[in-house]
Amino acid sequence: MNTNTSVNANFSLFFYMYAALISYLVYKQYDRTIHKYNKIYGEDFKCLTKHKKKYIAKNVIKSNILEILSYLSFPTLYSVIFNYGNLDNVIKVAAIGYVANDFVALLTVEKIPNRTKYHHTVTTLFCFYTQFISFYENDIAKLLFVYCVTSCYSYNVNRFLAMRYLCNDKESVELRLKAIVSYFIACSLNWGYHIIWLVTNIGKLNAWLGMYYILVCVLVYDDIYLLNWLHNYDFTGFESNINTYDGDDEDD
Repeated sequence: MNTNTSVNANFSLFFYMYAALISYLVYKQYDRTIHKYNKIYGEDFKCLTKHKKKYIAKNVIKSNILEILSYLSFPTLYSVIFNYGNLDNVIKVAAIGYVANDFVALLTVEKIPNRTKYHHTVTTLFCFYTQFISFYENDIAKLLFVYCVTSCYSYNVNRFLAMRYLCNDKESVELRLKAIVSYFIACSLNWGYHIIWLVTNIGKLNAWLGMYYILVCVLVYDDIYLLNWLHNYDFTGFESNINTYDGDDEDD
């Protein structure tokens, strides 16, 4: 057997094992987060339905993961865009961490809206795809990397989605403002890069790139929906909103 083939096979096996481990740890973190918030927020949290508690835990965990990844993104972003060095394996490991929460949410969180299910399904498929390609040699991988990196900077969106049930009005308003600003900037940079790349590389367009852009439209739709929802969020009667708004929670 070719040595490189053997190494790649072993490394692929490592990624699958790592993905399974991270998914399990994220799943267990749901229960830990719920237990922790039961102690911190008392009846304000305990009175919520089971699926809403999981929804809050899901968004808190995702927010924390995205924030950590945002701090680690600068050297990898420079490396991929300018083909400096090779951090392929680092990025692939981070990608699994990025998507693990979406994957676990698909399996365990009830009453997620269909658009969010589509979003999480697409991100999971993209993560699986990236384990077989190089971010330095594949145009789709580079575009996907830019999308994921810019999404990390909007971690306050998930924080708001979770904490709006538990924060007071003033804290929620401030967090919502941070979420909208960071999300709008991230989406603008992301979509702008994708549009400019497509226009300037139209000659490279093929079936695979076409499929990529179609799938990205699923993510863009969810982004636009959530941006609009954040912009129109009504804090009037916030308490009743917490108690009666059930099943159609917004999520990125």
